Amino acid sequence: MILILLLQSHENLVTIDFQVVHQLSEGCRLFSYWGIDAVKKLDSSSGEKVGIKISLPSDTCPRDTKAPPLFGNVSSSLILSVFNKTIKSEITESQDIWSFNYSIHKCLTDIPEDYVPLNITKFPYEHKLTTPFVPGETFFIRGKTPGFNQQISISFLNKEANDWAIYIMINQDRNDENNIVISTWKHDVLKVRDDGMNNLENPYAYYTDFEIRVTSNDTVAKISFNGTEYEYELYPDVPLTEIDYFSVNYNAYGYQTGTVDFLGWTGDCEVVRQLSDGCQYFKIEKIRKLQKKDSSSGQKVGIKISLPFDTCPRDTEPPPLFGNVSSSLIITDGSDNYYKSEITETSDGWNFNYSIHQCLTDIPEDYVPLGNTTFPYEHKLTSPFLPGETFFMRGKTAGYNEQTSIAFWKKDVIDLVIYIMINEDRNGLNNIVISTWKHDVLKVRDDGMNKLPNPYAYYTDFEIRVTSNDTVAKISFNGTEYEYELYPDVPLTEIDYFSVNYNAGKYGSYQTGTVDFLGWTGDCEYKQLCPMNDC
Repeated sequence: MILILLLQSHENLVTIDFQVVHQLSEGCRLFSYWGIDAVKKLDSSSGEKVGIKISLPSDTCPRDTKAPPLFGNVSSSLILSVFNKTIKSEITESQDIWSFNYSIHKCLTDIPEDYVPLNITKFPYEHKLTTPFVPGETFFIRGKTPGFNQQISISFLNKEANDWAIYIMINQDRNDENNIVISTWKHDVLKVRDDGMNNLENPYAYYTDFEIRVTSNDTVAKISFNGTEYEYELYPDVPLTEIDYFSVNYNAYGYQTGTVDFLGWTGDCEVVRQLSDGCQYFKIEKIRKLQKKDSSSGQKVGIKISLPFDTCPRDTEPPPLFGNVSSSLIITDGSDNYYKSEITETSDGWNFNYSIHQCLTDIPEDYVPLGNTTFPYEHKLTSPFLPGETFFMRGKTAGYNEQTSIAFWKKDVIDLVIYIMINEDRNGLNNIVISTWKHDVLKVRDDGMNKLPNPYAYYTDFEIRVTSNDTVAKISFNGTEYEYELYPDVPLTEIDYFSVNYNAGKYGSYQTGTVDFLGWTGDCEYKQLCPMNDC
């Protein structure tokens, strides 16, 4: 048996075909390589011969005391690389046959027609590259633009070096700029150029579908926005081949919004099992149950499960669960999304459940007002309030000579990193006070944050949002935003509670108001995914 690789080229169409030549006493017979499951062993009286090419480690010689083709090895695999596709054939020997398995490393070539929109609105959204972005590769993204005075950015970056080979910003009337800016940054320093790439026409309206594609050669990247293509000259000292992340809204400033529905590139690859009669594909989220069948069905199923790292399968119990009641696998898509699949075995099948770890991104449109008027009202954090996270609250202000307060604090040491008081003519004060307290002692400052104007009347609806970077918190009251400088020795990352009117009951009953909604982007839960729309 001789392995023949036939490459048939017609313009841009390339067909890859493997064939096996079987030499008979009266001539040769051809077989499609993919169509062979097994070759049966025959003795010399058949007049037939078979030849199998195998691969061995470079420092290993065939054991001539054992019979070919595997020379005593249990199995052998051959890996070929053809036109950026990796093809693997594996041969396993038993007493009377040689068995063949085939797989192909299949890579993304375009945005799939049947893709399910990701609907990502929490940023930064990152996609890690596992191979270099070499000339000829293509990047593609679909999504929706942000709204007025906002921006969406796409970075092709080497994260450790702070090198942005390509940095795209789509400004939606952001600071009166309605344009597309393409730039390059080395070690976080802008490479200045005057070719007009920093002021391209923006074809997109607010909240509009967009598609961006990027491909390159050694010196130029071709970047298209919904089909309109620009050529962007690359810098040799900031090469695309060294990027390791695609990142959307890398800095996650409050004005960097939008939606990511699909992001990928031609380096996103997976292994597809090749069967003797072709391939059958299943989308994992659409499988609800597998029915058990006996060997007479001629069908097999393989299930990948996770076990504790110090646990081995119990070989006295059958796969796939080896006697366990259930098994779960948690994976991430490279952003903050985590997906969980769980398999449970019954007497006649395996049941599948799927869920996504979803975090709050904004106040839900359909939220039911809490109507809470009992204080203190506390919300415990289960993870750190990191830079880029957002707090949001809605409610109603207090009445005359009363006050509503919101504390971002570490409770056991009485550190109030941000303490907001809304005074409704309380002791003659009608203002908003923002302050910081360490160990219950006020950090005195004279930046005017202790006497901001109060935009709210008595018993009025209000909305407060807080987001931060490492040094500054941006605090908005019904859209009016203030920047509040943080203290390094009272960090936001160490708070463990949001509290409304935390002093209620200690100093009389002047701390009142209503809490209708309070949450933040760290409020997460596993939400059931419904295979085939059937929950």
